[in-house]
Amino acid sequence: MKSNIIKFLFLLNTLAYGHSTELLNLKWYDSKDKVHKLSEKDFSKKITVLKFFKSNCPGCLSFGLPLAKKVSDHYKSDTKVQVLIAQTVFSGFRTNTKSKLKDIRKRFNLDVLMAQDDLGGKGSSLIGKYRAQGTPWFVILDENGKVLLSDYRVSFKGLKNLIDSAKNKIIIEVSQRKLQTRRAYKKYEILRS
Repeated sequence: MKSNIIKFLFLLNTLAYGHSTELLNLKWYDSKDKVHKLSEKDFSKKITVLKFFKSNCPGCLSFGLPLAKKVSDHYKSDTKVQVLIAQTVFSGFRTNTKSKLKDIRKRFNLDVLMAQDDLGGKGSSLIGKYRAQGTPWFVILDENGKVLLSDYRVSFKGLKNLIDSAKNKIIIEVSQRKLQTRRAYKKYEILRS
């Protein structure tokens, strides 16, 4: 019973729309260490892949970050998909520092926005928001901020299938809106003549 209640609460949380303030409040660093503040507009009509890691996490270094690199390389030229990587520190605050972001970026040749999420030594805001149970962890959000996946048991093929399905949904919805707009315009033109 308790397990079902927890699953229900998680499902209820995933139905919320809009991107979390936790994502929007972080400082995101590009490969030149320039700070970017994200807004809702940065997520518009995009599937977002979030990768959570810690620099001292063996699973992150051997599996999670190489997989994030593979995903980011695969979708590099795709404007409908973005990959964001956050060091979500919930322990090892002296080890998992912002300076480690540069080291990790260089080691894995990552050309994506990266953030340090440690709330000034109080813990990660993203871990709680997306119900992550540690690192390495992946979260996939649709264009409205709805959680499509929050898990560590992932593969490239599984991530790709989910991302492509979600991306195709966006394309279909945009095409349907354009078609509806064209139909409405044609009706308007007929009524005007």
